[in-house]
This record gives sequence, C-alpha cells and structure tokens, in this order.
Amino acid sequence: MTSENSNTLYKILSLDGGGSWAFIEILTLMKLFPSMKNKEILKQFDMVVTNSGGSIVLAGMIEKETPEEVFQLLMNEEKRRKIFVSTFFSFFTKFIRIGHRYKTTQKLLGLQSVLSNTHALTLDQIPGYIQHPNLKLLIVGFDYDRSRASFFRSDLKSPSSSGNSQTAMRLADAVHASSNAPVNYFNGPTVVQQGSKTKRFWDGAIGGHNNPCLVGCIEALSYGKDAKNIRILSLGTGATQSLIQGLHSPELAEPKELLQKREKGNFFSYLTKLSTSILNEPQDAASYMAHMVLGGKAANQSLSQLVRLNPIVRPVLDKDSQTWKLPKGLSYAQYRRLQNLDMDAVKQEEVNLIQELTNAWLRGEVPNQAIRMSGTFEAQIGHDLASEAIDYWKKISQENH
Repeated sequence: MTSENSNTLYKILSLDGGGSWAFIEILTLMKLFPSMKNKEILKQFDMVVTNSGGSIVLAGMIEKETPEEVFQLLMNEEKRRKIFVSTFFSFFTKFIRIGHRYKTTQKLLGLQSVLSNTHALTLDQIPGYIQHPNLKLLIVGFDYDRSRASFFRSDLKSPSSSGNSQTAMRLADAVHASSNAPVNYFNGPTVVQQGSKTKRFWDGAIGGHNNPCLVGCIEALSYGKDAKNIRILSLGTGATQSLIQGLHSPELAEPKELLQKREKGNFFSYLTKLSTSILNEPQDAASYMAHMVLGGKAANQSLSQLVRLNPIVRPVLDKDSQTWKLPKGLSYAQYRRLQNLDMDAVKQEEVNLIQELTNAWLRGEVPNQAIRMSGTFEAQIGHDLASEAIDYWKKISQENH
C-alpha cells in the first residue's frame, strides 16, 4: 500500500462505459493481476473512476470475490436481460434505427438482483467494506435537470465537490444513474432519491466522460497530489476505426470491402449519429488530454504516465505492400460484425464474439488503442499491442521511483 510522502505514487484505475462490452475490462484485469481476488486488485489503486458499463464492472468486483465470478456474471445472458429489459418499441427500432429499446425502471431492479449483497451500501461505506479505507470511488453521471455532469463520490469531503453536505449515493443507484444511456437505449432518465431530493440522471457519457480518466486525473490533482506521481490505468470496452470512401484510396484495401461508403444523411441517420457519438470521440480525446495534464509531451513516442488498454477493431497497414488488411486475429465476417455491433450486445452469440475479439487482442492479433494515433492508425503516443501496454504499466506503477 502507499503512504503519504513526496515520492509516493498515486494510482488510478479508470473504467470506460460501453454496455455489455464492459466485460473486456474484467478480462484485462485478470490478465494484469493473475490469481488476485477482487479486493486485492482494488488495493493496487488509490482511486477508481468509472462510467456506465465500467461502473457495473466495479460493482461486480465489490459484490463478488474473484474476477472470474464477475466475468461469469457478465457472460450470463439471463442476468444481462434483467438489466436490458426490452420495451414494446424496441421491435421497431431495427427498422427506423432510432428510438429507445429498454426500460429504465426495470434496470434498477435488475441491478439490485445482480448486486444482492451490496446494492444498498452507500458509496462512502464501500472502502471500509472492501477493507481499503483510503480508496476513493468516483462514478460519473449526467444531471438531467441541470444539464451538466454529475459525480457520485465515496469521499463526501472531496475538494472538488461543489457542496459541503452531500448525501452518499447507494451503490445500485449510482450505477443505475451512470449507465442510463438515452435516446437509442433507455426510455427515460434514472430517478434517484438522494437524501430529501429526487434527482434524475442520464449516462455519464452525455457529459463527455465515457472514458473518465481525465475526471480521475483532475480529482487527484484537487487532493494536492503531485502530477509527476500520478499513474492512470485506463481500460476501455472496445473501439472501432474505419477506412472511409473519399478519405482513403480503394486500391490500397484488401479486401476492397474494408473501405466503407459514406452514409447518405437524413433526419433519422443524423439523430442516430448524434446519439451514439457520445461513445466515440470522448474516449479517444480524454486519454490524450490526461496525458498532457500530467506533464506529458506532444512529441511522437513520448512517454506517458497513463496506460491505455483497449482493443480497437481497425484495418492494419502492411508496411511492405502499403495496403490495408484485416487484423490477423479476425475473419472478415467477424470484423464486419464487430464494426456494426452496438454497445447493448445481449444475445449470447454477440457476447461470445466480443470475447473472441478480447482474446485475439490479448494475444497481439488485434491492435491496441493508442493514446494518440497517426494517420495510419499507428501509435504515436501509447502502445499498438496490449502486451506492450501491460509491460509498461508494470514498469511505471512500481512503488519506488
């Protein structure tokens, strides 16, 4: 454990949102910390900051004893369907491509069922519950009525808090609020009773915090932590990057289908694009901004105090032939399916495909998302391979430096 001195590292675990894809994060933690139980993993960090699906992963780690149990929980289709309970309208969304699919109120009941032992714990009780009293928990939401980001903390006296007399959220309520993606997903804002007040929330991604690493970085700085001592492990839930017609040469793609046509715009496609963009650019930009806030350099191949681990489904440039090809760990059918698979993967066949992606990524057969990429998608800052990022984290997270 860490102690308070000028050379003590302050380590932050950041977990992206991403719906059902979030089990990628628990598989990554199993790779990073083999044979460790959940409490032991959490004790490797001074702060955990999460959004949406990442909040569900954190709650699973608090509820269950081992990462394997969390993984099995997230892989259970029956459990997933308790959280993603379809509305009648969901039948029509596949035709018009816009509209809510799931019941907000049923999600809370599902979370309470899945978190049977811990759902009623308030966030300020959890550090003591997991025997890590100094751990700071920070879950991100979006205040529906005030139209701004909202932060649910275990430390009610955080210097970043805007009020001196907050009431701690219950675990299930905080996760419920954080994971309530609107428009194409859940059919209304989360309604939460916080002390004497009734509040409404949307997913924290609405505030631009689907990747909450920058939130954790600012929170640590508000405690007076020295930027040079902060280390952030940022885990993602999968990303995509495509070759676009008009931006890339078709003769340099093998197969040619790697080059995607630009969609023709209409009201529904514009609305769909807007509602799903909360999952894209924020997670790409946040890592780089946190890197710079911590004193990182903009120069290519500069070192960072943030490690980004996230599989990215994208073409790979063959340097010999200068052609774009599939990542060697995926067939074209898998690649195309993953490119089009939404965050609310509920069917077992969809979740199994995401697991295949994760395994290929951890084997080095699918690229890792870098902190900053070049025009050919290669790492300028960060790592192209998961193994490189894992090794680098082990190096920079040591106690003595």
